Amino acid sequence: MKILIAEDDPANQQIARIWLTRGGHSVTIVPDGQSCVDRYCTGSFDVVLMDIKMPIMSGVEAAVEIRRRENANHAPRIPIIAITASAMAGDREEFLASGMDDYLAKPYRLRELDTILQKTFAN
Repeated sequence: MKILIAEDDPANQQIARIWLTRGGHSVTIVPDGQSCVDRYCTGSFDVVLMDIKMPIMSGVEAAVEIRRRENANHAPRIPIIAITASAMAGDREEFLASGMDDYLAKPYRLRELDTILQKTFAN
């Protein structure tokens, strides 16, 4: 699976890269929402793991822009999973309303990441 990760924290980037590459996935990491939108447009990915709070463009803004471009280009919908330290009431609804498909609260474990990826592609 080709995974695009939008994450600004270097430690979180490294953990995700190690876990996912050990699982046989191809991983591309970008440090902000704008870079995520740009890479999405130039690459072919199976899923986006999107941190919510990033510089330049937030994860919510990036998800909205990706969905806008998909609609404008009649492109297939790529699954976007929010990755967030914010797990307050109403957050899930906000993320889903922005066009994300699911979310995973930080700190997460490898098992939780695997489960959400399996769930995403089982549908």
